[in-house]
Amino acid sequence: SGGEQQRASIARVLINDPEIILADEPLSNIDTGHVRMVIDILRELKKKGKTIIVSSHDTQPSMASLVDRTVYFASGEISLQEELGEEL
Repeated sequence: SGGEQQRASIARVLINDPEIILADEPLSNIDTGHVRMVIDILRELKKKGKTIIVSSHDTQPSMASLVDRTVYFASGEISLQEELGEEL
């Protein structure tokens, strides 16, 4: 399924223990039961000092709690930047 493929992709990335993680729509195609798991993994990576760049249309409060900065784009240009989240 799409959710299994998404989780497998996340696992493949994490095996290499990268300092910077690019996550394009990390919650897409994941069933509700696994969304919390993915968010918890990203939260732990953030606590370990990893840089996580997320591209997402997801506006869930749980996703917003992961970020320090949100950048919005419109017509290919930055339309708004906000400082959010917890300080590390």
